[in-house]
Amino acid sequence: MRPRIVTAVRHLAGTLLGSRLLMGYMALGILSGFGNGGPVGLIDAIANYGLLALYAVIAFLWTDTDDRSGERKEQLATAASRRRDSAVIVVVFALALGFAAWFWSHGLPFEIYSNVRRLLVDSGWNAAPAGKAANAAVVSAETVLVVALAMPVFRLRPDQLGLIPRRLMLGVVLAAAGIVLAPLSKLLTGGTALLWQGRLAVPIVLGILAIQVFINGLPEEFVFRGIILSRLLAVLRRPATALVLSSVLFTAWHIPSILASGALRGFPWWVVVPGLILTPGAEPTGLAWGYLFYRARSIWPGVIWHTSSAVVGCPFLGC
Repeated sequence: MRPRIVTAVRHLAGTLLGSRLLMGYMALGILSGFGNGGPVGLIDAIANYGLLALYAVIAFLWTDTDDRSGERKEQLATAASRRRDSAVIVVVFALALGFAAWFWSHGLPFEIYSNVRRLLVDSGWNAAPAGKAANAAVVSAETVLVVALAMPVFRLRPDQLGLIPRRLMLGVVLAAAGIVLAPLSKLLTGGTALLWQGRLAVPIVLGILAIQVFINGLPEEFVFRGIILSRLLAVLRRPATALVLSSVLFTAWHIPSILASGALRGFPWWVVVPGLILTPGAEPTGLAWGYLFYRARSIWPGVIWHTSSAVVGCPFLGC
């Protein structure tokens, strides 16, 4: 096992940490911890990036015997296919960002969400799962549209989009790490997942977990890893650069919800928006889920890990 760990560390140092872009991006993420929480926030951020390295080593060791011939085929892609892939990235991200902005500006999707939630509550549902189910209904409609674009229109195969189930147990193991970390996160930072907040009965939390798959687990992994990251890897042929850009787009997509939440109220938008785009934050989930997809070449381990993070245990301190 020790030689394999050494090999994993060398791989990370050579192919990822050798990228100045990635190193600078992660440095900004660590510094954002200080900006958000002072010295304590900086310590939490350093710990989180240490956890990121640990998760990367686990993902590498779990997949180092996989056949990666598909990567070499993508590196031989023609100029025409790279233009198509670039168009896919632009169209899908514009659609995702536009939908998010439309929803959080209380447009038609938000009205549908509110009406469905009210109907479920009136029929006797607990308010928490009712809100999740209404959210899932709206997001699922967007996901169906993206699937219709990605496969029939852009003619991308399921294997190109990471839709073939692979390495599911890797996702389970990484999700379990979040469950173990959750009590420590609550103790040190006060932030923890829904299960550990103690406000809802466990059966309700498990019901929310099932619904959460259709809110962020499947939709976000399909859009940002299955489509955007897979096409960035094909276009750029530099994994570190592709990981950074996919993380940037993933963070940018969250801007409408962050602004609508009022969490950064008091800061001008021209400070908030560039700050969110240029840093992965103190909890680098975009990089973690991106690297998992890169190694597994499947969205499904990430779907498991991503879904669990919001409900039963986040893989980083403070989220």
